[in-house]
Amino acid sequence: MDRPLLVIDGDSFAHRSYHGLPKTIRRRGGRAAGAIVGFANFLLRLYEGEKPRAVLVGWDTLDAPTYRNQAFPAYQSGRRFDPELTEQL
Repeated sequence: MDRPLLVIDGDSFAHRSYHGLPKTIRRRGGRAAGAIVGFANFLLRLYEGEKPRAVLVGWDTLDAPTYRNQAFPAYQSGRRFDPELTEQL
């Protein structure tokens, strides 16, 4: 049987990791690391469980408009992200 291709919604997993882990997880210099650590753990668990032939991770942009914004200008217009999260993306 062929091994699957694993496609990941990077933003979703990063947000889950950031909000799901303690804010006390820090990198050198005291910078936040929860999203990085959690995202890496998600990927490792998925990779070990699925044994994919490849992994692709997709990300949205934070500051460039997308076709969704052009079609519906109010799309996520009120969304604000914690700077500690965006620093890790």
